[in-house]
Amino acid sequence: MLKQSKDYVDKVRELEFKLQDNWNLPKDINYHTYWDKLYGCECPKMDNSERFGYPKIINMSCKYHKYIKK
Repeated sequence: MLKQSKDYVDKVRELEFKLQDNWNLPKDINYHTYWDKLYGCECPKMDNSERFGYPKIINMSCKYHKYIKK
């Protein structure tokens, strides 16, 4: 059961890695596309879509991603 925001982030990350594995793609977090689709995510959507393949831009006040350290 998912209880905290971090649990949702971890579950989405796990699913994205499974998708990459199923499609025989290299497992690379920089190519994840669903990580910022969580309801209420405050990370910049347009900036991150333009940075596909590069490290993500994190809004440190986002309730889901604020625990991620750069």
